Amino acid sequence: MGYDIPLSFAANNGYSVSTGIRQGRQFEAMNIYHFDEPVAQNDYTGIKQVADALDFPVSGGEHEYTRWQSRDLIPQANPDILQPDVVKCDGITEMRKIAVLSDTFPKHFVPHQTQPTIGTAASLHVVASIQTANKPQEFTGVRPELNTIFKEPLELKDGYITMPTGPGLGLEIDTDQMKAFAL
Repeated sequence: MGYDIPLSFAANNGYSVSTGIRQGRQFEAMNIYHFDEPVAQNDYTGIKQVADALDFPVSGGEHEYTRWQSRDLIPQANPDILQPDVVKCDGITEMRKIAVLSDTFPKHFVPHQTQPTIGTAASLHVVASIQTANKPQEFTGVRPELNTIFKEPLELKDGYITMPTGPGLGLEIDTDQMKAFAL
């Protein structure tokens, strides 16, 4: 991929605080961009301990579904990066409200996203509408079998996804392909 694409590591809430710090120090030596949710999502004290111990960004927020949960996460866990997920946090409107918190405190805003089509398109629209969203969103890869249900699927080229410009999220479903896919 080269050095232009920032790499991160998602622990998926899997480490204890001590293991998260120890593993994080290994990642520092590898110069990765950030460490995604190293300890349990509700262990705000643990997230803070890991974030305070490391010299590169630690993220949190994919499991906070409202702006009020994100409001509590920021002062208690003090992640460097907020990573709300547009699918989990009740959509575009709530995600934009969480983005305001990231600007207010200030925290980097790097959305979590594992839905490779519609979720990614929705997240891209939020990111494109926020002036301070200057880092890439999480991207789990292209799923060609899912792309077949869209007339013009999202296109990944040279590490970037082109913003769809059509109505709504910019993705138009090919109903014949959707029916075939459903069977």
